[in-house]
Amino acid sequence: QQQQQKQQQQQQQQHQRQEPTEYREPVANLSCRRGMAELQELARLLSAAHVPGPQMQQATRQLRALEDQAGFSIALIRLLENDSVDPGARLAASIYFKNALKRHWGDDAFPDDERKAIKEGLLPLIFRSPKPVRLQLLATLEELTRPGSAWLAEWPNLLPALSQSVTEAGSDIRLQTQAMEVVHTVFKHFRRGGASSIVRDSRCCSESFGPCHLEVWKHACERLLSPQCPLEQRLSILELLASAMEVFHDLHFQVLPEFFSSNSELYLEGFLALLELRSSGSEAEVEPLRTLQVEICCVL
Repeated sequence: QQQQQKQQQQQQQQHQRQEPTEYREPVANLSCRRGMAELQELARLLSAAHVPGPQMQQATRQLRALEDQAGFSIALIRLLENDSVDPGARLAASIYFKNALKRHWGDDAFPDDERKAIKEGLLPLIFRSPKPVRLQLLATLEELTRPGSAWLAEWPNLLPALSQSVTEAGSDIRLQTQAMEVVHTVFKHFRRGGASSIVRDSRCCSESFGPCHLEVWKHACERLLSPQCPLEQRLSILELLASAMEVFHDLHFQVLPEFFSSNSELYLEGFLALLELRSSGSEAEVEPLRTLQVEICCVL
């Protein structure tokens, strides 16, 4: 009798393995404004939307329906902030977040409380996210600050927050470089066209961010040009200076800003010293140094 029961159990298990796993139809009314209780369900939907097949189509339809609910973008932010969520689901959330904002940010009906939450939470989220997610969030920031979006007037805290992110990095070269990359994401729009609004915004950003940029530039040059600077640190500083040069190029593409004009000698001294700099002999240093010197030549 025990042997028969064992055989029946084995048959049941084999039958279960052969049955296809059904797609669970997601809840049609996620409470996005509350958010936290449904994060796992939302994460499951986002993951399913990136797997080819019927599940992908169903999940995509469900997400597009949820997208129209108030608080959906806040729910995505909460999911992105949660380190316990599967990395794949977080990456999917960052992609969906970017695309959803592209579709709706310009709508007059987009809730003001969600705009405020996004503006307050996006920069901290960028700095704490792993690189694949950070790249998607940087693309989101680029979209929200595109030319014609009046972002300077509608997001007055952004410029001070950018300067603060660089200042708070202190002497941490890696964090300083990340902060400069974020700044470049916002300012690189200034290299497009010559509309009067772009010129005006470029001048405003130059006067606001200029002092912070100068401090980073001076200290990085001093550290790099010091004979005691170890190779590993030289590589990191070269990357930082290249990012700082990209920002410098952004702010000089339209006009010569007054702040930078007043401090031109300090920058020119650094340019000349860096152009004369030669590799210490390490092959790892050749390409970063060349990248920096090319960027300097582009500005000059």
